[in-house]
Amino acid sequence: MKTPWPLLLVALGACEPQSLPSREPRILSVTPLSQRSDESRVVIVQLDEDPLFLVDYGQPSARLVQLPQLKLGNSVSVPLDTYLGHGQYQGRVGPISYGDYGIQVSLGDGREASFAESTYVVKRAVSYSFNSIGARRVNESFDITLHVDVKDDLPFSGMAWLQLYKTGVEYGAPLSIGPLTEGENSWPLTVLDPGDDYVVRITDDQGNDATSQTFPVDPEN
Repeated sequence: MKTPWPLLLVALGACEPQSLPSREPRILSVTPLSQRSDESRVVIVQLDEDPLFLVDYGQPSARLVQLPQLKLGNSVSVPLDTYLGHGQYQGRVGPISYGDYGIQVSLGDGREASFAESTYVVKRAVSYSFNSIGARRVNESFDITLHVDVKDDLPFSGMAWLQLYKTGVEYGAPLSIGPLTEGENSWPLTVLDPGDDYVVRITDDQGNDATSQTFPVDPEN
């Protein structure tokens, strides 16, 4: 039995991808837009178009022909290997060097789109910890010992802020400290009022922070 020509053409056409769009794609959103340098993050990129599908009527499901690549700066390429529907593509950005990265998406057909609304910000991962702070006395200066652990091999000379809290409320103005070096750092502190539940918190411009344990400050003799 011969297959009629119209039916044969439909069958052949069903195994070919959709025709390629000619217009330039647009990046509608990128979520999230930041991470720490020592972590990996799942990123969702929304484009203003859906991917191309290859439909074979002899198979139970269609398959994607081309998936885009997320490009961060000139050196990082992330496959957007999961399609979530509604123009949303998902990929995972691994640990990368800290800094600000321009955002582009490259489609399999050679077209590219840039995201002008924002950059992808990778914050430097730094870990802080305090030595135990024992009982102190009002108006007597004492040293706070802080340990700094940098999560990369690049030179480090950081600035940070110490904030004293009393019963969970900020006490006094933050103290700018630095430059900090990796390893042990000490800074003097004086408390002017007695109390049983003081803590010290450190924060830096990369969003890293740590809090000491509670310590008492006794009245003067």
